[in-house]
Amino acid sequence: MSKKRADNGIPKYQQIATDIAYKIVNGIYQEGQKIYARSAIGSQYSVSSETARRAMCILADWDVVTIEKNSGVLIKSMDNAKNFLQQQEKTRSIHNLKRNILDSVKRQQQEIEVLYDYLTEMIDQIERYRSTNPFIPYEMVVTEETPYLDRTVGGSGFLARNVRDGNRDPAKRGADDVSWAEGCIPQE
Repeated sequence: MSKKRADNGIPKYQQIATDIAYKIVNGIYQEGQKIYARSAIGSQYSVSSETARRAMCILADWDVVTIEKNSGVLIKSMDNAKNFLQQQEKTRSIHNLKRNILDSVKRQQQEIEVLYDYLTEMIDQIERYRSTNPFIPYEMVVTEETPYLDRTVGGSGFLARNVRDGNRDPAKRGADDVSWAEGCIPQE
């Protein structure tokens, strides 16, 4: 059996019990006063008599009211109504905190999905770039000891030797190769 709930997720019977407790605390209902029978409460709040019964049972459990068979409901204690409302407020605060945490988790999951999409797109673009550009960028820091410091890249013959020989890795160069990297520090 599904519970009727408002947008805030609180069952309708708890909302009715809370409303009646507020009316007791605010003096609309006085201690010792009889209020409606279940069917009248049900029609007043547009719910079934079973939902109204559950609301009255909650208040009876808190000693706010006394349920008299075939006679209605008797208001028993304003102090207990206050205690009930304080407990409802704590429960509502916990419920709101739970809802806020779950909303935050949902937002984080959505952000993770967006981040995943961006990362996937970036990886795809990197893979496409690698397939269209066979030269993997290699960075060297040029120091003052480098013999080619005052030359252009074309004037040093660096690209011609390395592209022709397929030697992009300095460790694979032979001893006869001009010490093209003297004074250079490879950067990984």
